Amino acid sequence: HNVALVRNPIHRMLGVATARIETAAGGKPEALLRVISLEAAEELRRYTLGEERTAATGSAETTGEATPTLQVPDRELVRLGLISNRGFLVVAAVLGAASQGQWWDQDWFTEQDWPGIFANVQARTPGWASWLFDSQTGVSKVFLGLGVLLLLLVAIRVFSMAWYLVRYRGFTLHQQGEDLRADYGLWPEVSSVIPAHRIQPVSSIHLTLPTIHSV
Repeated sequence: HNVALVRNPIHRMLGVATARIETAAGGKPEALLRVISLEAAEELRRYTLGEERTAATGSAETTGEATPTLQVPDRELVRLGLISNRGFLVVAAVLGAASQGQWWDQDWFTEQDWPGIFANVQARTPGWASWLFDSQTGVSKVFLGLGVLLLLLVAIRVFSMAWYLVRYRGFTLHQQGEDLRADYGLWPEVSSVIPAHRIQPVSSIHLTLPTIHSV
């Protein structure tokens, strides 16, 4: 069904790639060749997908003459990150690593003069916002909690945008012969061939409703 080439910066520096042999069943690839040369990857594609489709299965390095059918700009990836919660995985991973390391029990953390640091921050705070640091006020605790929640939401959105920009930046769909080729990503860089005969067409269904005439 497909032989996808995946390349990280080290692969690009050494002129090799990871080949994923995929079937129409989807899911995990049937075979994974982690380090092969680009010439071997092209031979693998020709052998797997058929000699008659050689021109349609070239890699991004050898076939740059194809006219792009679709290009996704960075602003669309940024919008996708704004409506996605993908960054929550990054935040959860950071919190998980922090909990495993138990940084609050480390000497550098316990030896800090946290009351003095809090008092210093309170002293430098403008008068109109000093009430936020009044521990006796319940309203200040609510606003501080909302501030922490807001920072967490902003961090999730920022990480989501960064994830999509790194994963899908430069997404370009080429039509070569009877097939399509998708090139995208900074880390890793992916070049995937989509056989046209494997694409399931979706057509719109027009429903004709009966007309009800009033009597």
